[in-house]
Amino acid sequence: MPVLAIARAMPNTTIEQFQKIRPEEIRMVWTIYRRGDLLQVNYCTDREIAVLTVNCNTIDEAKK
Repeated sequence: MPVLAIARAMPNTTIEQFQKIRPEEIRMVWTIYRRGDLLQVNYCTDREIAVLTVNCNTIDEAKK
């Protein structure tokens, strides 16, 4: 079942903090995509928001 998920940066996160985790985040997104659990990713660069379409069975699975 496709689930639309919105990921946002934590409040008060600095650009420096965000950039430190970005390489790991990109690797994780690619791994999930290759596994077939991630159908689509769209980024809103002016607000640091990602909208993901996740292939899962439950909302709890999507949150994980």
